[in-house]
Amino acid sequence: MLLDAEHSYPLFVYIFDKLKHKGLDWKYYFPRMGILSFQKEPTDTTISENYDPEKGMAEEIEKRQKQREIEEFQSKLDNAYEEEREEAKYKRPPLIIRAYAEVYGQFPEGWVH
Repeated sequence: MLLDAEHSYPLFVYIFDKLKHKGLDWKYYFPRMGILSFQKEPTDTTISENYDPEKGMAEEIEKRQKQREIEEFQSKLDNAYEEEREEAKYKRPPLIIRAYAEVYGQFPEGWVH
């Protein structure tokens, strides 16, 4: 059973109260997306008799193009992340952040304010 917002706020307050009484704290991490690549770089550096320089050059160009595309997409993700963080400064904080502030008297480390 998932809790709705009405029921989750008191639960968050309860949890943070228990953490505070134990001398513990909570750090907020703003959600962020990134790109992972699982492609292995070729390790064989020997040149065989059947080596085709044109094919090798085409593969290198394609590899560099893919890398540029990945970097451009990551840049877009980074920009979206920064925009979301900036927008969060002007919106009402999520329930979990408000519950933390109620118990600790301040926003958690990592929250934008």
